[in-house]
Amino acid sequence: MQKLYDLTSPHQRVLKRTTMRTTNRMRYLLLAALLPASSLYAQRVTLSANRLPLEKVCKEVEKQTGYYFVYPKDLREKEQQISVDLKDVPVTTALQQIFDRTPFNYQVTDKVVSVNTNAKKTDQEKVPKSIKDSVSITVKGRIYSANAGVLENASVSTSYTKKTTLTNSKGEYELKGVLLGEQLQISYVGYEQYKEVIMNTEMNVFLKAAENQLDKVVVKAYGVTSKRFNTSNIVTVSGKDIQDLPIQNPLLALEGRVPGLQITMANNSPGSPMKIEIRGRNAINQRVSSDPLFVIDGVPQTVMDFPSSNDIRLRAFNGTTNIISNGLDQSGLEVGLNPMFGLSPNDIESIEVLKDAGATAIYGSRGANGVILITTKKAKTGITKFSLNLSQGVKNVIKKQTFLNTEQFRAMRREAYANSGLTPTNVPGRPGYAPELFLMDSTRYTDWSKFMYGKAGLYTTVNPQLTGGSSQISYVISANYTRQQDITLNAGVAQSTSFLVNLNNHSLNNRFRSGVSFIYMNNSNGQINGTANNPVIPPMAPDPFDSLGKLNYLAYRKVGLTFPFSGYLQPVTSGGDRINASFNAGYTLLKGLEFSTQIGYSMSLNNSERVTPFSSLEPKSIYQPTQVYGTHSYGTTQMSTISVEPKLVWNESVGNGVLTMVAGGTYQANRTKSSLITGSGYANDDLINLLEAAPTVSGSNKMGQYKYVGLFASADYTLSEKYMVSLSGRRDGSSRFGPGKRFGNFWSAGAGWIISEEKWAEKLLPKAFTFLKLRGSYGLTGSDGVGDYQYLSQWGYVIETLNGTNSTMKYNDVAPLMTMLAANDQFHWQTNKKSEVALELGLWNKITLTADRYLDRCDNQLLGYPLASFTGFTTVTANSAANVQNSGWDFMVDATAIQKKDFSWNIGFNINFQRNKLISYPNLMESPYASLYRIGESLNNLALYHYLGSDPATGKGIYYDANKDGKINTNSSVAPGTADDDRVVFLDMNPKFSGGFYTTFRYKNWSLNPTFTFKRAYQKIGYMYDGSSINNMTLWQYENRWTPENPNALLPPLTAVPSQESTNFWGSDRNYKMINTFRLNNLRLSWTMPASMARKAHMQSFAFNLTANNLWLITNYKAGVDPESYEMAPSLRTVTLGCNVSF
Repeated sequence: MQKLYDLTSPHQRVLKRTTMRTTNRMRYLLLAALLPASSLYAQRVTLSANRLPLEKVCKEVEKQTGYYFVYPKDLREKEQQISVDLKDVPVTTALQQIFDRTPFNYQVTDKVVSVNTNAKKTDQEKVPKSIKDSVSITVKGRIYSANAGVLENASVSTSYTKKTTLTNSKGEYELKGVLLGEQLQISYVGYEQYKEVIMNTEMNVFLKAAENQLDKVVVKAYGVTSKRFNTSNIVTVSGKDIQDLPIQNPLLALEGRVPGLQITMANNSPGSPMKIEIRGRNAINQRVSSDPLFVIDGVPQTVMDFPSSNDIRLRAFNGTTNIISNGLDQSGLEVGLNPMFGLSPNDIESIEVLKDAGATAIYGSRGANGVILITTKKAKTGITKFSLNLSQGVKNVIKKQTFLNTEQFRAMRREAYANSGLTPTNVPGRPGYAPELFLMDSTRYTDWSKFMYGKAGLYTTVNPQLTGGSSQISYVISANYTRQQDITLNAGVAQSTSFLVNLNNHSLNNRFRSGVSFIYMNNSNGQINGTANNPVIPPMAPDPFDSLGKLNYLAYRKVGLTFPFSGYLQPVTSGGDRINASFNAGYTLLKGLEFSTQIGYSMSLNNSERVTPFSSLEPKSIYQPTQVYGTHSYGTTQMSTISVEPKLVWNESVGNGVLTMVAGGTYQANRTKSSLITGSGYANDDLINLLEAAPTVSGSNKMGQYKYVGLFASADYTLSEKYMVSLSGRRDGSSRFGPGKRFGNFWSAGAGWIISEEKWAEKLLPKAFTFLKLRGSYGLTGSDGVGDYQYLSQWGYVIETLNGTNSTMKYNDVAPLMTMLAANDQFHWQTNKKSEVALELGLWNKITLTADRYLDRCDNQLLGYPLASFTGFTTVTANSAANVQNSGWDFMVDATAIQKKDFSWNIGFNINFQRNKLISYPNLMESPYASLYRIGESLNNLALYHYLGSDPATGKGIYYDANKDGKINTNSSVAPGTADDDRVVFLDMNPKFSGGFYTTFRYKNWSLNPTFTFKRAYQKIGYMYDGSSINNMTLWQYENRWTPENPNALLPPLTAVPSQESTNFWGSDRNYKMINTFRLNNLRLSWTMPASMARKAHMQSFAFNLTANNLWLITNYKAGVDPESYEMAPSLRTVTLGCNVSF
């Protein structure tokens, strides 16, 4: 970086000797005397050059500023070309960035810029032969960003005398007792490290924004750092990496980019509830959420899960049953909506995932399962800029299940009857009654998968944005509208509208600063009843609708089928309004000491609705003699969270290092209310949307409060820019515990050592090793993940359901109050102990490798202890000495493979190896978890029968009989493999490994960004059912069934009646296989218009992009559908074409 010599008072400067011709020197002195003096700060430059000759660039600067350039005649012969993009920057910055791209020196006096085409002198040529014999001087100056903004708390140090200081609020620094010839070293988070030999008493420096991975900004708890000096495990996903992706939930973009992070959606809708785990499951209790803490612009996103819906929300995750939160819908209607649905990826600056104790302990109990920090785009100073991002796309099926056609289906049914010893007959009630062979039209064929999923869903995004500001105030104003339509017959629509405002302000003296972040979202996630989209209907079944357009119940009854399409007229929606707002203000009390406060508020008003119209139900007939009525259910959930966090931050140079100390407090209060009202008894649909028109109305409501307080402190010390120590502590209080148990203490310690900065390491390490760091951390976090107020006796009315109507249970016509739980005021904080050690390696300043070894243990588990039934309750909340361990390895690679003027290639890779196991559980055999867990095994183990083979003559499976009683049996009341239970195989359903690969190719104005994900885990092989009902099956299952001609088949024989054989096969290890997937998850192709063309079109910039997801899949899964598709849904792809224009 070039140092500027004349920033303050240029009138008395004396020009250094140059090698210019005498004529140029005289011309230069003459012009310097004639031109009026003025400050370099007075002019600003906007310039975009792509391989322009230096001479033309200088002339453009002359036009905009009135400055005059003088240079030797050989400048044109040098053929120096410049590529630079400057937007309203001071002329000082413009000159510095222009000449940093040349081998030439320049010097400024008044408004004359003299260019010396002699090569720049190296630092070694400037250094005196002996630094220790140099003159002791005082060096002072200012540190600026590239756009001339001052940088407070920049670290300024010297290489020989080991002097260190921090810049003040004006960016000023002063170092006394330094020696001429030693090196000045400057570092600031988010900027490249700067080093220059001291040859003057005044040195003003402009820092360049970091482009390398080591010096980029990494957001952490209550501050920022960089990968170079970080002692914790924080993975950053840049907003640039996820922009323009066809998603309405930015969390989906994390898949494959964060090692050890797993995402499972509850269904296929865009707003689906989802489960996220970071580094495995900690809790034994299946009803305790393992989701991390989400923080948007400093505001925690807290969801209170009401316990009444827990059993319904237990869904499959990693092959076993775990809770998935319904998110913003806690009404009991069980529609669900993820809290991050509707947050536009185009409004996000970065997402940080905090994983180890060093990063999460300062969040206390809230960070027990990890923390995900979402930072929205922040205001930047500069000219006002308006941009518009538009994209339009289509979502369609790329792969669907292949089911049997009519001929194959009829043959399959005949074979099933034959295997069961039955003769098909058309007489109802007789064994072998086969309406599919006698009553259905054998000439008819419908591909039900195509019928149900045959539409093309449209995807639309509109995103206008306005940015700008001055040196004191800056702003970002953004809006986003996204709408995507489902591909199903009666397509649901998911749409979201959001509005973002970010304002930043600071005083003229930079001592006071403030900021406001405001996000408003309006979301709607529409679906139909999911039972309508199961394509296992016989291929010759009648049309769903009759000639009048009504549901064709009668035709299905006549052919002996249950009508499967009622859900097409039963819409389910969930949506509403959300606000996330934060205000922060800070004041510098003394040099290095700042007091600040952040106030956060989030609010959600969610409305869920489920309609079962009269027209969707089977009318009264000879087949259905009962009169039916329509119902309409309304669910509302109101959530609000307020948080206040005051803190003191002290930055000071101590010795040859920098110390940062933080102390503060947290207050958080959450209030959640929900209600569910159902109108029933509608005899027609005319008034079904009017609740007051319902003959019967029933309802329920719930309310919960959660309060949390905490005190926290942290200290970070960096010595000589190579030794780092981090300490943090927190004392938390939670309203979920009883008196005397409410507070817990949590802490962490981390350290780092940049080995490559040691002088001895420079001699020992290969030259390829440009960076080598060792870091580690250990700490305690806690968890209060139990139901609210479980320590208090709670009373309420018991609701019972009679004839489809909910009502209060009564005794002698009186509704009694009853105790709702067994209270216990002695349970306390669950404890998580986290440890980690990591090695970070840089090669050739192009490749960064990170290897993390972690070990986490969770004890004092909060769970439900069994109670005798005569108590009136089955469990009571208490602590157990059970201990769960998660351990593994994370590996990450970031590399710049090629960096040329017109071509570059960047690569990223990550992989995680995870192991989860139950270390100890005293008296496990007497606990309610005896049938679920085993000491030394994973919590996500699946107990199965062991398949030994099959009888080639009959196809009947042979399974290991553990107790030799001649039967294959499951007994859920005992531990698997004991007593009469024959399940002796335990499969760990956690992935053996998972990860991602992403790369960027850039050629001139084109760029290509593919992202890949991969995983290896046990999954079901695709066996659907045995043929005992009148349903279709996949072609893969039909071709792999047992027959006399295929005695060694993978699957059991067909049967027309329920059989133990298919049950045994379904619950055996034969039904599972280690599945490998390698997927091209996203692909983005973009082109940016050259700046000269954009200017001619009166635009600042223009770009277009083509984006697609789920492009192709390599897998050993043979059943025909993507193994990660939800149930029977086909594999989908969304392709969008978009453009971005700015003025």
